[in-house]
Amino acid sequence: MQNPYGSQKDRVTVGELGNVATPAPDGIWNPIPHTQLLGMVRNKIEDIGMKVIGEDHILSRFGQRYFGMLWVNVENDQSTKMIGVRNAHDKSVAAAICGGEQVTVCANMLFQGEIMVARKHTTNILSGLSDRIGTALSDIRGLWKDHDARMDRYRDGEILSHRDADSIVLEAFRRGGVKKTEVVEVSDLYRNPPHSEFEGRNAYNMLQAFTETWKGSTNSLNELPQKSSVVTNLLDGYLDNPRGFNQPINVDAIGNN
Repeated sequence: MQNPYGSQKDRVTVGELGNVATPAPDGIWNPIPHTQLLGMVRNKIEDIGMKVIGEDHILSRFGQRYFGMLWVNVENDQSTKMIGVRNAHDKSVAAAICGGEQVTVCANMLFQGEIMVARKHTTNILSGLSDRIGTALSDIRGLWKDHDARMDRYRDGEILSHRDADSIVLEAFRRGGVKKTEVVEVSDLYRNPPHSEFEGRNAYNMLQAFTETWKGSTNSLNELPQKSSVVTNLLDGYLDNPRGFNQPINVDAIGNN
C-alpha cells in the first residue's frame, strides 16, 4: 500500500509504537500513550463483533504525533472497512477516531470521516472515553450497513437509457458533484468502463464512473464527501422514480457555468 503520510521510515509496528515515551502531565494537559488509545479502539472493535485484519501505523514529529488505520471485517460480511485513529503528545490535536464511507487520515493533520469522536488531552480525558469510542464504532457499523444496502440497490437498479445517464451526469454538474471538465469523462467511463466488473447499465456502475473520475482529478480530499453526497442523492432519486426523473439535457448550460 502506498504510504499517504510521508516517508516509509515513518511507518512503525505496534511494538515500536509502544516504545514511544508519553510526556508527563502539565497542568490540565494530560497526554495518553498512543498504544492506550489504540488498545481501547481494538477492544471495542472486538466487542461489537468486528475483527481487525490489517493495520498501518505512522509516527511523525519524532513520535509526538500518531496516525493509525485499522482495516476491519464486520461479522458475516466479507467486505473490508477502515477505522482511523489519531493521538498527539505535542498539544497539536485531540485524541480521536473516525470512520464511515469516506475516511481520510493524513500526516498533514487531515483526519475525517462521517462519524468522528475526539477528546482533548485534559485531566479527565479517560473518563467515559472507552464508552464514547464504543458508541461511535456502533454508529459507524450502522452506517456501513446502510451503505452496503444502498450498493446492493444500486447493483440491481437499472438506468433505463443513455439519455437518462447523461441527464444524471449533467445534473451532478449543476449541483457541484463534478467539474465542467469532468462531465465528458464520467459519461465515457460509464459507457466504456476500464474494468469488466463495472460493465452494465446500473446505478452502481454509474457511481463507479464518478469515483474513477474523482481519483484522477484535482479535487481536494475535503471536497470528496460533499461530491459523493450529491451523486448518491441523485442516484437514489432516480431509482425511486426513473420514469419521472427526465432532467432536461442542456449542453449549453455547461459552458455558462
